[in-house]
Amino acid sequence: MLRRAVEWEWLSDNPAKRVPNPQRRAKEKRPFESWAQIEAVATQLRLPYGPMVVFAAATGLRPSELFGLEWRDVDREAGVVYVRRAFANGRVKQTKTRLSTRAVPLQAKGLEALDQLPLAENPILFATEPFQER
Repeated sequence: MLRRAVEWEWLSDNPAKRVPNPQRRAKEKRPFESWAQIEAVATQLRLPYGPMVVFAAATGLRPSELFGLEWRDVDREAGVVYVRRAFANGRVKQTKTRLSTRAVPLQAKGLEALDQLPLAENPILFATEPFQER
């Protein structure tokens, strides 16, 4: 609002620019201490949830990005998964910002998790229901 007031020449300068605005430091989140703990949780879950937990930990993807992945987004030769869409509000959408569309490196743990998933006709990577074409 203040920036717009300067543009419209209602103010000569933006008074908010005079106040230092330090960057917030995000605290690192570590819900698990080791891969053994992650794998223990994954073992307790059924398909596709167990491999999904390991894959999420290996890639660091946001849940909405994880649920928007399709098999075609995985490039084993390049060793990356492409984040191109996200699942939000009950539907798959393009990512929120241009910078959210990116290639994420795949660790060996992430590839091992994908190998545990059954090959299916469903294009969704972590599908919970059989694919039915509409």
